[in-house]
Amino acid sequence: MIRTTLLFNEEELEFTLHNATVIHADKYSETSGGWGNAPVRSHLYTDLVFRSSDTNEDWPVTINGRNLSVYNGQKVMVMGLQGRIIGYVDKQSNKYYYTRDEFSSFVKVGMPVYYIWIIGIIGAMAVFMFTTDESDIRLLYALIPFGVAWLIAIIQKQMISNRIMQLIDTYLREE
Repeated sequence: MIRTTLLFNEEELEFTLHNATVIHADKYSETSGGWGNAPVRSHLYTDLVFRSSDTNEDWPVTINGRNLSVYNGQKVMVMGLQGRIIGYVDKQSNKYYYTRDEFSSFVKVGMPVYYIWIIGIIGAMAVFMFTTDESDIRLLYALIPFGVAWLIAIIQKQMISNRIMQLIDTYLREE
C-alpha cells in the first residue's frame, strides 16, 4: 500500500494506492420513465468488488454512468481519497480510471446546497416585491436569483473537482 497526502487549499487529503484484484465485475443498465409522456432513460451501472492483495479484504463499489474497462481477474491498484474508492489503475496497461467525477464532497470548500435555497428564496422574494410587471413575468423574474445561485454552485463544484483530479493526475504521473 502506498499512502501520501495531497495538499488542496492548505487542507491535507489522504491519498492511497492498494494492490488488488477485481473479483467481480458486472455491467448492467436500468431504464426508467416511459409513462405519461416521460421519455425512457437508461442508466448504466457497474458493480465491482476489489480484493486487497495485502489484507484479503473485499471492497464492493457500485458505479453509476461510467463505462469502465474492467474485467474479472484484472490486477489493479485501487485509488482511495479520504478513505473512499475513487478509481483504479490497470497494472497491465498502466492507465487509470476514475469511478466518479465529482470530488468536491471530499473537501470543505464551496457553497453548501442550502445556501442556494436561501439565496434563491430571499432573492425571489425581493425581485417579486420590487417588480411591477404582470404576474407571469414577475414569477419568471423571481426565478432568476435561484438560477444564478445554482449555476454558480455547479461551476464551483466542477472547478474544485477538476483541481483535485489535477492533483491526483500529477501525483500518478510522477510515480
